[in-house]
Amino acid sequence: MSYLTSLRFHFAGSFLADASTGNNVAENYRKSSEGGTIEPGFNPGGSGSWRLKDCRVRSAWLEDGSAVEKDPVLNLSLVDADSRAAAKIVDLDPYQQLVSMIYGLEISLTDSSGRCYLRGEFHPAPFADIWDRCPRESGSDEGAGAMYQSVVTQVRWGDVSDSPFLTLLKARVRREGGNLSIKFNLDGFSQNQASPTFCRGRIVGTLGVQGRSEPRHFVLGRHLIALGSSFAGFFTPQARVNHCVATLVPDRRKIRLDLGNALPTSRAGVKLLKIGDVDLMCLAPQGTNLGGNFPSFPIRPLHLGTLSMDVYRQESWYERTAGIVEFPEARSLTAEEWDLIQSHPLALMVAGTNGLPTSAVRESPRGLHVRPDDTVFRLGHGQESDACLHASRFGKPLVGARVISFLDPEWLQPMATGPRAGEPAGAIEFPTCVRTDRTGRIRLPIRAQSPEGVRAEAKIDGQVYGIRCALEETLAPNVQQPFNPWDFISVLVWDSFEFRGALTWFKDIRKILKQYAGLYPVMKRVIDLDDYVAICANRKLLLRALRLPETDPNHMPSTRDLSPSKRAAIVRWLETLGPDGLPVRGKKMKENRIQSLCPLPSTNAAGQSGALPSRELWLIVAESARIRGG
Repeated sequence: MSYLTSLRFHFAGSFLADASTGNNVAENYRKSSEGGTIEPGFNPGGSGSWRLKDCRVRSAWLEDGSAVEKDPVLNLSLVDADSRAAAKIVDLDPYQQLVSMIYGLEISLTDSSGRCYLRGEFHPAPFADIWDRCPRESGSDEGAGAMYQSVVTQVRWGDVSDSPFLTLLKARVRREGGNLSIKFNLDGFSQNQASPTFCRGRIVGTLGVQGRSEPRHFVLGRHLIALGSSFAGFFTPQARVNHCVATLVPDRRKIRLDLGNALPTSRAGVKLLKIGDVDLMCLAPQGTNLGGNFPSFPIRPLHLGTLSMDVYRQESWYERTAGIVEFPEARSLTAEEWDLIQSHPLALMVAGTNGLPTSAVRESPRGLHVRPDDTVFRLGHGQESDACLHASRFGKPLVGARVISFLDPEWLQPMATGPRAGEPAGAIEFPTCVRTDRTGRIRLPIRAQSPEGVRAEAKIDGQVYGIRCALEETLAPNVQQPFNPWDFISVLVWDSFEFRGALTWFKDIRKILKQYAGLYPVMKRVIDLDDYVAICANRKLLLRALRLPETDPNHMPSTRDLSPSKRAAIVRWLETLGPDGLPVRGKKMKENRIQSLCPLPSTNAAGQSGALPSRELWLIVAESARIRGG
């Protein structure tokens, strides 16, 4: 199942990621807290919005492997919310910017008249497998590629009776529990402020059927891993092909392989790079050594199919297929071949620099793989959450396997000077060894304690940690196990924030909101978070936004980096009004001083003040005039 199911459709278009860049620089946290000028980055005024643009269905596929023809689905568009705020894209921490999550995304499939065939909620997910996809733009965001995989829940179906394909998809989705599986690849993101495509990039993806027991954010299949040659910018695979995944198609004895985020491009966001033909092999024991970049061992390569360079370089091939191909192309595997691939690793071969075949990506020699489903966690002091781990051998659940977990900060991005990532280690607790159940799964409980202000001098709340999980048998001496460096858990642990007695603006709340005002100047279009008067004028709106669930696109703050204890403090301060009917400021003006600035409005016989605002709002306006010298 998953998006790699036979019954699926592909889409392509562009996306908007209007992320603010002021929070990318760790030093900016201190500067904004002290009222200084921040280093803006390429988009300091970003709204955080994430949207689909001109995204259309490019092809659809049936369970027998044939392409859909003359079906209304081929004329539909994939769009985001048309009746609520845009989804938000959010970094975890300045020390961890490579797991940006999408929150609050609603997805709809519509025709040109606005008729909706289906609508659902994208379950929040971080991007994964980011790499240097375009060699000429190596190390830059514009040259990077990444992918998102998640599920679409709360699916509401419209009238699909005129589309045989969508009728089949609806029936299959309902039999499997009601959710869709979605995966999309992003590349070609523009950082050029002068370009009409600024903050836009290419999106190519797939929607399929989510199975009842499947992971939400990765495929429980055959994982082919690349070796990295450098980490100057992002992951750079030695043989120019990135990590990818395959599944077996038993009813037709074929292998379905997803190369959507694995093939490099000649220019950012455009045609695929010429790397020669790509051959899928099964590495069976005995015979001669193929060589290549992976550890040598005796193998007898079994050729399973070829993706010709003439095919993947065709105009719109990538958009029509999302990089998903089947091997062998023109036949089914024989019974002997089918049996062989069940217990032997798969590999992709390309021509090396010397012209000889080389292993570009390859499964573990024993087909072993383990990965957490959710890979990003935000925890306050004393909070606990579970990471669900899935272990497999050649794509099948691995029962009773011992999984070893340990702290691994290597793939985080701490400041050159200042506190290191992952310290103090005692602020995060998890078992070092767990054993998978009969389904090949196990929950890894992660408990957080306050890091006690380890980054307080830098004015950054809490600390970020990395947790790596590995199967015990892959850690044995002399075992050379390829692994995906992005298959690890990122955890942001916030400092505790205790408040006793009455909360006031000057003593407690301003120091929290002032930093947000500096880091995210776009907020001033709506409300100045460093302005007590503006806060009071928008008190009810702020309360509503602060109480929204984290998945809501209007959740405040949109960056999702406010700790639960600080949120509770702000809510309590906004709810607890002083004698003047406003949140407690900490020191009061005498009312006669306010009246001298702006006399009280006269009232009519009914006690009304005509079109003038209420006394509460009037006091706010008067105070604003005083503060601004009006």
